Formats: sequence, C-alpha cells, structure tokens
Amino acid sequence: LRRLCEYHTMTITTMAPTQDETPLKPEAQQTTDSPPHEEHQQEQQEPQNKQKPQQEQQPTPEEWEIQRDHHKSLADQAFRDSNHPTAISNYTLALSFDPSHHILHSNRSAAYLSNGEKSRALADAKRCVELKPDFVKGHSRVASAMASLGRWNEARKVYVHILGKLDEENVMAKRGLDDCRV
Repeated sequence: LRRLCEYHTMTITTMAPTQDETPLKPEAQQTTDSPPHEEHQQEQQEPQNKQKPQQEQQPTPEEWEIQRDHHKSLADQAFRDSNHPTAISNYTLALSFDPSHHILHSNRSAAYLSNGEKSRALADAKRCVELKPDFVKGHSRVASAMASLGRWNEARKVYVHILGKLDEENVMAKRGLDDCRV
C-alpha cells in the first residue's frame, strides 16, 4: 500500500505542470518509450533500494504526544462513566509516554480516590504538586486525599495554603477547610 501511495504521489508530482507548462491530456502523457507497466515496475524497485528506517526507533515527540493524549482521552471518558479501574489503567498508560505531565498525575489521583485507593491518590497528588507547585487543583487533590485518610490537620494546612498563597477565592478549598473544622 505504501508503495502504491508513493507511486501515485510520484506520478502526480511528475504530472503536475510547472508555471510555463500547460497540463497534458491523459492520452498525450502515455507517449513514452516504455509501456506504463514497466515504468511502474521501475518505480517500485527504487524504494526497495533505499535504506529502510529502523523499526526499533523511539517514537517521535509527535507520536508519543498523540498516544499520550489518546490514552488520556480514554481515561477521562472512563472517569466520567465512573469506570475508575479503566480510568486508572489509561492514565497509567498515558503517564508511560509522559511521566512528568502534572495533569495526568492529578487526574489519576482523582481516579484512585474515587476507586477507594486513598494512599495511591495521595502519592499521585504529591507528585503532581512536585511537578507543578503552583497548580491549585494538585494541592486540592493532596488535601482531599489527606482528608480521606483521616489526616484532617494536614488537609487543613493544605487548604489554608491554597487560600493564602495560591487562590484566595477558591470555592473547593473553602468547602474543604469547612469540612476539616467539623
């Protein structure tokens, strides 16, 4: 299929008129010395002689970004559908392509917490904050995980930090702080 596409690309490219030429009609293009099927065979042989790219190369940044984003999209949908194990699995796959993506750690933390895996939720939330210290949602994830573990004083400190240093109007942090006081 690749060879066929290359052949068509080469044919179209060679058939395209330059600025000084006018397009030829199909009958006029077939007046070459060799029959069309022989030209096709010669063109097919040329790509075979070229050096093939290595199959074991790492994906280009574009490829891994596409794969990362694909798995993130699947995970986001699974999370919305309350399929937390699938969300966790796909966030983990996305992180295998980009381990320093703070949003993936944040989202996987939420999936872990929703799945009842509180310690893992806290670990991912902490990693998110390490990667992006000014990411408010990451701090909220840390506080939520701490509160779920019954670590109310630590959760309260995180909410106070959010309101005092990052976002003084953050509604979730205000609610979380109120929950820690009860």
